[in-house]
Amino acid sequence: MERKKQKWLFYTCIVGALPILIRWFLMILMKEKSFDTAFVPIDFIFFGLTLSISNFNEINAERLECKKQDFNQFFTIMIIIFLAVDLGCLYFQDITTSSLLDINALKITSIFLSLTSLGFSYKLINS
Repeated sequence: MERKKQKWLFYTCIVGALPILIRWFLMILMKEKSFDTAFVPIDFIFFGLTLSISNFNEINAERLECKKQDFNQFFTIMIIIFLAVDLGCLYFQDITTSSLLDINALKITSIFLSLTSLGFSYKLINS
């Protein structure tokens, strides 16, 4: 079981968090540091999507009772859909000149969804 947790940590969490980690490393090297460069919502969305896709594969590989497996699949798919909507909103905000969407709200939702995906992934790996 410990081997499974190690593989999950290295292959899923660290690989999924690479954009965040690289951005933080580059921010350390920058002369002018700002909070906006440290927390870019798209990095967190890709982290959450990586975890959610890994969750979906893990759920399909496990032999769970039908109701539990259906709930886990539904929850994972809902997280993927919310992350995709959030990503679409961020791309829309990026290509338009108007500020229809609140970038701070998008940051909060992307971080919240990625942390939700991380928590759910941790729950799955421990079950």
